[in-house]
Amino acid sequence: MRRSLHRIGTEYLFLEPKTKRSARSVDIPDPIWTLLERHRDHQGSEQQRAGERWAGAEWGELVFTTPIGDPIQGRVVTRILQAILASAGLPPMRFHDLRHAAATLMLALGIPLLEVSRALGHSQTSTTLDIYSHALPEMRSDARDRLTAALAATDDSTEPFVAR
Repeated sequence: MRRSLHRIGTEYLFLEPKTKRSARSVDIPDPIWTLLERHRDHQGSEQQRAGERWAGAEWGELVFTTPIGDPIQGRVVTRILQAILASAGLPPMRFHDLRHAAATLMLALGIPLLEVSRALGHSQTSTTLDIYSHALPEMRSDARDRLTAALAATDDSTEPFVAR
Protein backbone atom coordinates (compact mmCIF):
# COMPACT_ATOMS: atom_id res chain seq x y z
CA MET A 1 0.00 0.00 0.00
CA ARG A 2 1.57 3.26 -1.10
CA ARG A 3 -1.20 5.62 -0.09
CA SER A 4 -4.68 5.58 1.32
CA LEU A 5 -7.77 7.58 0.48
CA HIS A 6 -9.43 9.41 3.37
CA ARG A 7 -12.67 11.32 3.44
CA ILE A 8 -12.34 14.48 5.48
CA GLY A 9 -15.63 16.34 5.61
CA THR A 10 -16.85 16.34 2.04
CA GLU A 11 -13.39 16.05 0.49
CA TYR A 12 -11.29 13.02 -0.33
CA LEU A 13 -7.54 13.18 0.20
CA PHE A 14 -4.75 10.73 -0.55
CA LEU A 15 -2.49 10.42 2.48
CA GLU A 16 0.68 8.51 3.19
CA PRO A 17 0.27 5.43 5.40
CA LYS A 18 0.36 6.16 9.15
CA THR A 19 3.58 4.26 9.81
CA LYS A 20 6.48 2.77 7.86
CA ARG A 21 5.03 -0.69 8.65
CA SER A 22 1.71 0.35 7.10
CA ALA A 23 3.43 0.78 3.72
CA ARG A 24 3.65 -2.90 2.88
CA SER A 25 3.00 -5.55 0.29
CA VAL A 26 0.37 -8.12 1.11
CA ASP A 27 0.37 -11.59 -0.41
CA ILE A 28 -3.09 -12.21 -1.79
CA PRO A 29 -4.29 -15.81 -2.23
CA ASP A 30 -4.89 -16.93 -5.83
CA PRO A 31 -8.71 -17.21 -5.49
CA ILE A 32 -8.86 -13.58 -4.36
CA TRP A 33 -6.66 -12.51 -7.32
CA THR A 34 -9.14 -14.24 -9.61
CA LEU A 35 -12.02 -12.31 -8.05
CA LEU A 36 -10.09 -9.03 -8.31
CA GLU A 37 -9.35 -9.68 -11.99
CA ARG A 38 -13.06 -10.29 -12.64
CA HIS A 39 -13.87 -7.12 -10.74
CA ARG A 40 -11.35 -5.17 -12.86
CA ASP A 41 -13.06 -6.47 -16.01
CA HIS A 42 -16.46 -5.44 -14.62
CA GLN A 43 -15.08 -2.02 -13.75
CA GLY A 44 -13.81 -1.68 -17.34
CA SER A 45 -17.35 -2.33 -18.55
CA GLU A 46 -18.67 0.32 -16.15
CA GLN A 47 -16.10 2.77 -17.49
CA GLN A 48 -17.25 2.16 -21.05
CA ARG A 49 -20.91 2.60 -20.06
CA ALA A 50 -20.12 5.83 -18.18
CA GLY A 51 -18.20 7.27 -21.12
CA GLU A 52 -17.34 10.93 -20.50
CA ARG A 53 -18.95 10.82 -17.06
CA TRP A 54 -16.21 8.41 -15.86
CA ALA A 55 -14.42 10.15 -12.97
CA GLY A 56 -11.94 7.36 -12.34
CA ALA A 57 -9.06 9.17 -14.07
CA GLU A 58 -9.31 11.89 -11.42
CA TRP A 59 -8.68 9.32 -8.68
CA GLY A 60 -6.08 7.13 -10.30
CA GLU A 61 -6.73 3.42 -10.30
CA LEU A 62 -9.02 2.84 -7.34
CA VAL A 63 -9.94 -0.81 -6.94
CA PHE A 64 -13.51 -0.19 -5.77
CA THR A 65 -15.55 2.70 -7.13
CA THR A 66 -19.06 3.81 -7.88
CA PRO A 67 -20.35 2.96 -11.37
CA ILE A 68 -18.87 6.26 -12.62
CA GLY A 69 -15.45 5.83 -10.99
CA ASP A 70 -15.83 7.94 -7.85
CA PRO A 71 -14.75 6.64 -4.43
CA ILE A 72 -17.39 4.65 -2.58
CA GLN A 73 -18.63 6.23 0.64
CA GLY A 74 -18.16 4.22 3.82
CA ARG A 75 -21.88 4.04 4.58
CA VAL A 76 -22.48 2.50 1.15
CA VAL A 77 -19.79 -0.13 1.82
CA THR A 78 -21.45 -0.87 5.17
CA ARG A 79 -24.90 -1.20 3.55
CA ILE A 80 -23.51 -3.59 0.89
CA LEU A 81 -21.69 -5.66 3.55
CA GLN A 82 -24.85 -5.94 5.65
CA ALA A 83 -26.85 -7.12 2.62
CA ILE A 84 -24.23 -9.76 1.78
CA LEU A 85 -24.13 -10.99 5.38
CA ALA A 86 -27.92 -11.15 5.59
CA SER A 87 -28.18 -13.10 2.34
CA ALA A 88 -25.63 -15.59 3.72
CA GLY A 89 -27.60 -15.93 6.96
CA LEU A 90 -24.84 -14.29 9.01
CA PRO A 91 -25.24 -11.68 11.73
CA PRO A 92 -24.44 -8.02 11.08
CA MET A 93 -20.85 -6.90 11.63
CA ARG A 94 -18.72 -3.85 11.07
CA PHE A 95 -16.50 -3.70 7.99
CA HIS A 96 -13.42 -3.59 10.24
CA ASP A 97 -14.53 -6.91 11.79
CA LEU A 98 -13.51 -8.57 8.51
CA ARG A 99 -9.89 -7.70 9.36
CA HIS A 100 -10.28 -9.44 12.72
CA ALA A 101 -11.90 -12.44 11.07
CA ALA A 102 -9.02 -12.72 8.58
CA ALA A 103 -6.41 -12.49 11.35
CA THR A 104 -8.17 -15.11 13.47
CA LEU A 105 -8.50 -17.40 10.45
CA MET A 106 -4.80 -17.05 9.62
CA LEU A 107 -3.85 -17.92 13.20
CA ALA A 108 -6.28 -20.85 13.29
CA LEU A 109 -4.74 -22.18 10.06
CA GLY A 110 -1.36 -22.19 11.76
CA ILE A 111 0.13 -19.29 9.85
CA PRO A 112 3.08 -18.10 11.95
CA LEU A 113 2.36 -15.17 14.24
CA LEU A 114 5.12 -13.10 12.62
CA GLU A 115 3.49 -13.46 9.18
CA VAL A 116 0.04 -12.58 10.55
CA SER A 117 1.52 -9.56 12.29
CA ARG A 118 3.21 -8.43 9.06
CA ALA A 119 0.02 -8.84 7.04
CA LEU A 120 -1.85 -6.69 9.57
CA GLY A 121 0.88 -4.05 9.58
CA HIS A 122 1.58 -4.38 13.30
CA SER A 123 5.00 -3.08 14.28
CA GLN A 124 5.40 -5.81 16.92
CA THR A 125 4.05 -9.33 17.25
CA SER A 126 3.08 -8.48 20.83
CA THR A 127 0.39 -6.18 19.40
CA THR A 128 -1.03 -9.07 17.39
CA LEU A 129 -0.91 -11.31 20.45
CA ASP A 130 -2.68 -8.73 22.61
CA ILE A 131 -5.51 -8.32 20.12
CA TYR A 132 -5.94 -11.94 19.02
CA SER A 133 -5.13 -13.87 22.19
CA HIS A 134 -8.78 -15.06 22.26
CA ALA A 135 -7.96 -17.31 19.31
CA LEU A 136 -4.99 -18.94 21.02
CA PRO A 137 -6.61 -21.35 23.55
CA GLU A 138 -8.02 -23.51 20.76
CA MET A 139 -4.64 -23.43 19.02
CA ARG A 140 -2.88 -24.52 22.23
CA SER A 141 -5.17 -27.53 22.37
CA ASP A 142 -4.39 -28.28 18.72
CA ALA A 143 -0.66 -27.95 19.44
CA ARG A 144 -1.00 -30.36 22.36
CA ASP A 145 -2.80 -32.86 20.14
CA ARG A 146 -0.13 -32.56 17.45
CA LEU A 147 2.66 -33.06 20.00
CA THR A 148 0.85 -36.06 21.44
CA ALA A 149 0.52 -37.62 18.00
CA ALA A 150 4.17 -36.91 17.13
CA LEU A 151 5.45 -38.35 20.40
CA ALA A 152 3.20 -41.38 20.18
CA ALA A 153 4.50 -42.08 16.69
CA THR A 154 8.10 -42.11 17.92
CA ASP A 155 7.45 -44.10 21.08
CA ASP A 156 8.31 -47.67 20.07
CA SER A 157 9.32 -48.81 23.52
CA THR A 158 7.17 -49.86 26.39
CA GLU A 159 9.90 -49.06 28.88
CA PRO A 160 9.23 -46.20 31.28
CA PHE A 161 11.48 -43.15 30.92
CA VAL A 162 14.59 -43.44 33.06
CA ALA A 163 17.03 -40.56 33.40
CA ARG A 164 20.61 -41.70 32.81
